[in-house]
Amino acid sequence: MLIDHVKKNYKINIIAGSDSNVFSRYLYFKKLKKFSFLRLTADNPLVDPYLIDNFIKFFKKSKIDYLTTRAMEHSKNWKIKSDYPKGISAEIFQSEKLFENERKFNSKNFQSPTWFFFNKLFKAKIKKFKSFGKYKRLDRKSSFTVDNLKDYKSVINFIKKNNCTPGQNNIYNSKL
Repeated sequence: MLIDHVKKNYKINIIAGSDSNVFSRYLYFKKLKKFSFLRLTADNPLVDPYLIDNFIKFFKKSKIDYLTTRAMEHSKNWKIKSDYPKGISAEIFQSEKLFENERKFNSKNFQSPTWFFFNKLFKAKIKKFKSFGKYKRLDRKSSFTVDNLKDYKSVINFIKKNNCTPGQNNIYNSKL
C-alpha cells in the first residue's frame, strides 16, 4: 500500500480518514496551537510547488483566514470566478476558524469542510488567489482534475504535450 511505503521509507506521518467525513481528519490536529491547513486534493495532481510557494507567501502576508484558487460560482455568497482551470486548486485556512465553528458540522457537510468559508457562514476574512505568470495563459475552460480514466488520459496528454515531466518541470516552467 502506498501509505505504508511512504510512512516507512520517508518517515512521514500520514493521516488517512474516512472518504465520507473529511472533517474528521482535521480533528486529529485540534489539540495543537494556532496553525494553518494547506488543502490540496489527490484528484488535482498538477498543482505545482511554485504555485504553492507563492500561495503560502501571499496567505502569510495578507493576514486573512481563508485563501483559495477555486471558483465558487455555485455558492450563494461567493460568486467570484477562478483565474485557474479546474484542477489547479489549493486552499489554505486558519485552524482556529475551522475549530471555533466545529458545532456547525454534521453528516451533510463532513465531506466539504471549507464549504462554510466560501458560503460566508463563518465570520472570516477570505480572498481569492489571482493567477500570475504563465498561469494566466492556461485556458480556464481546461480541466486538470482526475476523477476518471478519461480525465487521467487528458492530463497525461497535457503533460507530454507541454513537457511537464514530474520532478524536472512544472506547469510554470513548461513550454506554455
